[in-house]
Amino acid sequence: MPVPATTTDKEESTVDQSRISTPVNAESGRAPANQYDALTNRQLVIFAGSQLIVWALNAANVLETSFILPVVAQEFKVSISDVQWVAASNMLIWGCFQLIAGRLCDILGRKRGYIFGCTTSVIFNVTATFMPNLASLNVARALSGLSAAIILPASAGLIGALYRPGKKRTIACAVVSCGGCAGASVGELLAGVFVRYSKWTWRPCYFSCGVTTVAPLIIGWWLVPRDPPIKSDWSVDWLGALSVGVSLFLFLFTLTLSNTTSRGWKTPYLPALLTVSVLCFAFFVWRQRSLHRALPSENKPPPVIPKGLLSWKKRNLIVVYIGTALLFACVDGQFPFISYLYLDVLKLDAFEAGLRWSMCMFSGVPAAILVALLISRVPPRILMSTGCLISTMTPLLFAIRKLDWPYWRADLWAFLLVAYGSDGVIAAGSSLISHTASP
Repeated sequence: MPVPATTTDKEESTVDQSRISTPVNAESGRAPANQYDALTNRQLVIFAGSQLIVWALNAANVLETSFILPVVAQEFKVSISDVQWVAASNMLIWGCFQLIAGRLCDILGRKRGYIFGCTTSVIFNVTATFMPNLASLNVARALSGLSAAIILPASAGLIGALYRPGKKRTIACAVVSCGGCAGASVGELLAGVFVRYSKWTWRPCYFSCGVTTVAPLIIGWWLVPRDPPIKSDWSVDWLGALSVGVSLFLFLFTLTLSNTTSRGWKTPYLPALLTVSVLCFAFFVWRQRSLHRALPSENKPPPVIPKGLLSWKKRNLIVVYIGTALLFACVDGQFPFISYLYLDVLKLDAFEAGLRWSMCMFSGVPAAILVALLISRVPPRILMSTGCLISTMTPLLFAIRKLDWPYWRADLWAFLLVAYGSDGVIAAGSSLISHTASP
């Protein structure tokens, strides 16, 4: 059965030393009785707000790019297919390195990873603002994706380490889940404002994301307790990390090229790249199974994916993984199509399209509050199931809409519903993973 969001007093008093060490209080400098007393309630609220900003900025950084691509193509005098790499390079590196980055944060320290990721995000986003050509902009966006791959696992790990299991942690997960829809709507609205009213058009989009990241960077450096010293005998399964990284890179690279090249899947080398991707992933699976079965005396590195996260005893996690993946495929996959509808079919400018997207923010905030109130009272499996059902309404409304329909007839309700579905699933899934995956 799924693990409920609430815990008993005995569970709440359990100390998990593997999650965070040297939990020195940020104000008194004294070590608390256990790790969950490292921060006061006021500090926990401040830190949760900073993590909401982090997740909102990452959503804005990705989705606002789809609004500015035509402007970037016009400025650099390139085709629309070529400028797609501005968005693809970011997502490509982000998806490939998130797994190994999360593992390194567990080993080297979550605070170190969080501070490093935020710092590089500031640098690369501000750098992207001043790029003079498409090639250099693609490189800056790829490096920004690497920063996101480091920040988000570190952020999720810090939430699990600092918030006591039960109501505090589930509310923190619900608050952070609000960042996705809020960041998407605000980011696209600001992108439209910059494109229409600023002489620098698309460049302030990345500059604003970089500068705003300074706030959660300072809060994390100030509030999060110190990481333990790095052990001299730590080891990483670099072979497994390389194989899964190459597999994901080639898979995403192949899908991107199939949409940006003129011949599509008829390009001769695309099937070969896809085959190599599958073989690398098969090797990764074999490698992880062999490391799980290795004896301690064999002196082999620990697997990239701990056995407990994929074991049959914790099969609830596998259901959460699949459900969350399908949710993101549904919600995130429809955003480009809606952008094409507004920009290419209805011929709206970036500001008008962003204004329509802004309704996601007005649904995201009350959705997060509602989920925070319900998640400690309603079983997470019910929240996830309800959220998945609600998420199907947005693409259905856009599928049945006619081009001459007014905004309030379908689009408005689609944007108002999307946050309730995604926030409910993400918050409930985060709560289940945080409780079930804890040692």
